Amino acid sequence: MTMPAIRRVAAIRVVKDRIVNGNTPMATPAILISFFGLFVFGGGIIDYSDSDSDADPSTLAFVIAAGTCGLGLLAGGIGVLLLKELALVFAPFVTLLLTALFACHIALTRDFSPSGLMVALGLVALVLFYRALPSKENL
Repeated sequence: MTMPAIRRVAAIRVVKDRIVNGNTPMATPAILISFFGLFVFGGGIIDYSDSDSDADPSTLAFVIAAGTCGLGLLAGGIGVLLLKELALVFAPFVTLLLTALFACHIALTRDFSPSGLMVALGLVALVLFYRALPSKENL
């Protein structure tokens, strides 16, 4: 095994030991990422049901994208809670992309209502996620 692979395995063991001992640093970020996914998924469904043109291809594409991202974040949040390696990379990456998308939406429309709350939730989830990662001293 290479040195980065050994460090990654050691970091995962440290986090798993924390969960076994009752100290779960990834629980809060995992729950926030899962809520973020549920809000994205629910927002896509609500937007589709509120739209007037049900046969519009862009509306259908938005629902498919929101559903895919929402369910992916929900699964990623559960994976972060279970400390799956793919989820530890996938969930924060998709959270960052969607947070940037919502931030661009705020910049374009100046409407804070749904997008501002999603940006705030995404940023809090990302900050808590990266604070819960083990430090170099724990590797």
